[in-house]
Amino acid sequence: MPHLLLFGPTAHAAGGLRVFCNMNGASVWLDGKAEGSCPAKIVTSAGSHTLEVRKPIDVDCQYYFKTEVNLREGQPQKLDVELNRTYTEDGWYKRGNNDEYLQYYPNGKYAKAIQDQIEPDPSLAPLIRVALIGNAAPSLESQWISVDEASRMSLAFDHTQILASAMTRLAEPFTLPQLQSTYEIVLGRAMDKSAYRKRMLDANFLAEVGSTDGTMGRVAMAYCIKDRSQAITFPRMFKSGE
Repeated sequence: MPHLLLFGPTAHAAGGLRVFCNMNGASVWLDGKAEGSCPAKIVTSAGSHTLEVRKPIDVDCQYYFKTEVNLREGQPQKLDVELNRTYTEDGWYKRGNNDEYLQYYPNGKYAKAIQDQIEPDPSLAPLIRVALIGNAAPSLESQWISVDEASRMSLAFDHTQILASAMTRLAEPFTLPQLQSTYEIVLGRAMDKSAYRKRMLDANFLAEVGSTDGTMGRVAMAYCIKDRSQAITFPRMFKSGE
């Protein structure tokens, strides 16, 4: 079991500090000063100190522990230490999980770019993000444009055919399970039925148009989009588990 032993001060009000951790070779820092690696033995003054233990993995990731220790004369202490994996802001972004990045850095340097991808300008609705095509070859550049405009463009790769197929998949009227299936295909994961239904109805962009045949012969409510000239926006992003 990793632990930290703190020994009481000497006659000169000095404290003995011996550090053990679950990762030998991790660097030990006291009040911002390097003090060797685990296991480490340090002689320092009595009083309050900041202890850090670090084990780098790469430039964006490390195992890390930090705590405040208070050495008091005649009162040796013992503290268990466990290093946890942590990331820099760039590290969280490179992991590719936008929800995870925004949880730790809601106002970070990549936050706006992520939000622009997930929640585009509502004045450009209904929207699709498309790769642009140049005179000679497809381009990596992309932008948000209206679906109607995109359907009249020459898109990169086979995106024109993909868009045409997508526009015929969910014809109105549709049921909530059919709409959920479309979202799941786009997001690449399953969504919770009850949470999804609440998000859709709370957004107030659907209008009931009567009953229709649902799955397994059941009758289901059919819906259409209230106003296709307006963007469909949500107050927050879809998170995993919803």
